[in-house]
Amino acid sequence: MPDIKHGDSYTFKREIQEIVKQKKIQIFDLSYAMAVKRSHQLTENLASWYNQTKDNPKCVGIVNLSDPFFLYRDINVILDIEAEEMMGKEVNYVTVNIRKKRSGEGSFDFQQDVTFDRKTLEKEGNRVTVTYSKAQDASPELYEYKVQWSLRGGLVFPPNDTTW
Repeated sequence: MPDIKHGDSYTFKREIQEIVKQKKIQIFDLSYAMAVKRSHQLTENLASWYNQTKDNPKCVGIVNLSDPFFLYRDINVILDIEAEEMMGKEVNYVTVNIRKKRSGEGSFDFQQDVTFDRKTLEKEGNRVTVTYSKAQDASPELYEYKVQWSLRGGLVFPPNDTTW
């Protein structure tokens, strides 16, 4: 299909097609550029790719999977049973913001939030697991979190809390 959003389109002219049938010659001008979006699956044997490039240091490298960079930690966020019973009555939702500051140069902080409401409790229960990479952090087990409660009547507790 042509990419009509970006102005590329085509028009079928019947007269030209009939002239081509009479002459039995058709010339195609291939200097046009048009984006055609189609999915394509590429399947190849990994061993054959490796054998073709194994001597090229720009294509093949060694990766140590025991490196802490590839290890992960789990944080289990659990909503207390009493809070679960209050959900929908006194509490609208509870949001837990999790932040993992990275100590390595050029590394990005990890941040994710988990929100518990009635639908989440029905689907997933009162426990959600958040997984983050240890990366090359000096203290991968330390993380920060803050909790915000939405109470009945539109009240938010704590309001505008910026402390972790």
